[in-house]
Amino acid sequence: MNLWYALILEASIWLNGGIMQYEPLDALYIDKPIAAQIGAELGYGPVFVHASVLTDMFVYDLADYWPFNNTYNAGAGLRYKGLEVGLEHSCYHPMVPFQWFPWQKAVVPAFEGSMSRLYVRLRVEGGAR
Repeated sequence: MNLWYALILEASIWLNGGIMQYEPLDALYIDKPIAAQIGAELGYGPVFVHASVLTDMFVYDLADYWPFNNTYNAGAGLRYKGLEVGLEHSCYHPMVPFQWFPWQKAVVPAFEGSMSRLYVRLRVEGGAR
């Protein structure tokens, strides 16, 4: 068995952007949402680019999932051993729902927006790989 571990520390600063809150806000109870994410990274030497999408959704039953928000991320950076410096852009896009919850109102997304950030990440690894 090759057990390994990693401790990841990150600090970042948002460079621009913001989030818009829809008015009037009609707060709903969100019961146990889940998320699914898919992404990819491509690199050459210390340089890399990456992209991903994360979808937030409700579980209706074992076969039905109702998505309500997508978060897209794209970025690039430099990596040297355990140190990574990068620039990343994130945008938040609500999905306009066509379904209705029988026990409450339709799921109406409450915000959208985008932000770009500069980050520094430190990854300390150990164990056998």
